[in-house]
Amino acid sequence: MKLYHQVIFPWIFSRNFYSTPEIIEQLIEWAVNYPFLPPIHSIYHHSQAILGGDTIDLLQNILCPTLVLVGKQDILLPIKFSQQLTAGIPNAKLSVIDGGHGFIIESPKIVATEMLNFLKQTQ
Repeated sequence: MKLYHQVIFPWIFSRNFYSTPEIIEQLIEWAVNYPFLPPIHSIYHHSQAILGGDTIDLLQNILCPTLVLVGKQDILLPIKFSQQLTAGIPNAKLSVIDGGHGFIIESPKIVATEMLNFLKQTQ
C-alpha cells in the first residue's frame, strides 16, 4: 500500500508540495492507516461512472451560485476542464489556486478563504 501512494502522490500534489519529504511521509502514513477504505468494487464502479458520464449539456440547469476551484498545477484534471465547467454553468466563478489535484491539502487556508469570500458575495 505504501508503494501505491509513493507512485500516485506525484500525480496528485504539485512539485513544490511534493518536494517536502516530511509532509509526504505523513500523508503516506495517514493514507496507509486510513480505516475507512472503500470496497474495490466501489472504486471500479466510480471510475466507470467518471469515464462514461457526460453531463456537459446539463450544466446549464445549475442555477445556484457555483464556485469552481482548480489547482494551477493539476495534471489529473487540468485547468481547461474547470474552464469548460465554469463556462457551462450560468454565473459560475472560477478560482485557480496554487497546487496540484490535492490543492485542498496543499493550501487549505487559501481554499477556505476563497470559499468564504465566495459565500459572502452570494448573500
